[in-house]
Amino acid sequence: RDVERSRGLGDVYKRQLRNAATEILMTMIEHDAACVRERFGSWSAENKEGSSLFHVLIRVFLETDDAGLRGQITEAWRVMMDVSADGVVGPDQGELDAFLGWLYGGPIQELFEPFQRVPPLTALALDELLPLSAHDVNVYLHLCDLLCFAITQHAYRSRHYVLTSNVCRYVGSLLHARDKHTVSYTHLRAHETSLHLV
Repeated sequence: RDVERSRGLGDVYKRQLRNAATEILMTMIEHDAACVRERFGSWSAENKEGSSLFHVLIRVFLETDDAGLRGQITEAWRVMMDVSADGVVGPDQGELDAFLGWLYGGPIQELFEPFQRVPPLTALALDELLPLSAHDVNVYLHLCDLLCFAITQHAYRSRHYVLTSNVCRYVGSLLHARDKHTVSYTHLRAHETSLHLV
């Protein structure tokens, strides 16, 4: 019983630590998003694959059962990806382009990789339901939101990603989710946004 209690306290401590770390990261991003973008690329270059801050955030985002923490990470990514918010020109514009080049050079595929864990839309029967847990539903809601945001923010880079990754084939499968009222609405919004690329 003491072991179980200490393990439970350890889980609570880890959750609090993750929340605090995410809060600190959000403060840093809101204070100087350009600096954090620059460090994202250099951290990835300095660390072995899978150990950079970006990859750590992806793992926490996918594994946590704390919906609030997942929302915080989503908001952090939105701020990082919102290059229009800086309103900068000149040399700083080159840093933004470098960040987007790094993001779409690999990390964006890893971020949206969970979409490929569901079968493509063409593989599902018309009345077939897609069994998704509450955890999965929450993950896909945030990922659809981020996909819409990327499409509206990143012009030709997002167009190239959507067309070459066939991500819409998998996003379409979310129409078959049992949780129609949440997942399906987000799916339709993602597809509507994708149509603006054509």
